[in-house]
Amino acid sequence: MLLIYRLPLASFASTISEHVLAFPLYSDHDITLLNVELGLPDKLSSRNFDVIVLHYSLFGAYPFRLSDRFLDFLRSQVKTKKVAFFQDEHQFCQQRFDFIKKYKIDFIYSLFTPKNAKSVYLQNTTCTTIHHTLTGYVSERLIKTSAYYLSRNEPRQVDVGYRTRTLPFYMGKGAQEKSDIGKMFLEKTKNTGLECDISALEDDRFYGTKWYDFLANCKFSLGVEAGVSIVDLTGKIRREADHFMKENLHCDFNEVYKEVLLPHENNIFYRTISPRIFESAAFKVCLILFPGSYSGILKPNIHYIELEKDFSNLNEVLEQMRDRKLVEKMVVKTYDDLIASDRYHYRDFIRNFDSEMDSAVKKIDL
Repeated sequence: MLLIYRLPLASFASTISEHVLAFPLYSDHDITLLNVELGLPDKLSSRNFDVIVLHYSLFGAYPFRLSDRFLDFLRSQVKTKKVAFFQDEHQFCQQRFDFIKKYKIDFIYSLFTPKNAKSVYLQNTTCTTIHHTLTGYVSERLIKTSAYYLSRNEPRQVDVGYRTRTLPFYMGKGAQEKSDIGKMFLEKTKNTGLECDISALEDDRFYGTKWYDFLANCKFSLGVEAGVSIVDLTGKIRREADHFMKENLHCDFNEVYKEVLLPHENNIFYRTISPRIFESAAFKVCLILFPGSYSGILKPNIHYIELEKDFSNLNEVLEQMRDRKLVEKMVVKTYDDLIASDRYHYRDFIRNFDSEMDSAVKKIDL
């Protein structure tokens, strides 16, 4: 297998590197890694690959992160089975559909639910084999790093910690929830005496070991489902939202939502569990989350304290936070189910991937 990905040499994106490195670490197959940041090796075209895997890091923005030389190489691999992992599938849909058809992608790994993935891709591309995946899994590095921090048993100074980004309006209410939960929590708990470290500013983000330092110092963490609530299959929704905002320079999200976005909200379900959930679980940080399905992995009042989106149950949430026995039971249960069980380890993800590839390639070869 050849796995093609993009990771700038100065990048701090550990979630990307962990996902990429899981393939050579755990696969039974011979994996060759190729970072497009380093260019296309001259002798690559002379190599024979059974499978080419295109990593999601190639498709985060448009134009996609592949040079003409790489695209020519892909086009020349007519007998090779091609696999594409996708994330952020709510945007650049037509461009992605065209790519799948043009370069004859055989297998897609998608964050959409199986039902929605089939309706999206089967109706718009030539690909017929689609698998469900998650944004990330539990790495050995995360397990060992969190174990080191936990062994120090240092007191945690931050009651509630959270980091996020503010996302564009055209992605819908679900995208706005990521920053709204932090903003509203600060506003509504300012007189409770809680020590909060919550921010949606880019300058306040942590990378590398600083992120682990932050997690290890938090008792609780806020969170919402990853993903968005508007899937823009044609690009029309974004264009309409951008046009409205140009015509109404000082409008807020509620105005854009009412005038443009409302008919498109939750048109196609695109929410999933975030890698941040696994990280918090590993560091035994108690989760305070908005309601959601979380890929069927988390259950409210078992793995997390559920905070209603209108904050109507905030007093009950604060009461649960003060219950030390309840919190301890919850973080232990979450750690056991998400981390200690190995159910969501990269090893298991790659084992399933190998099995799916073996089965699919054998079926096609027959």
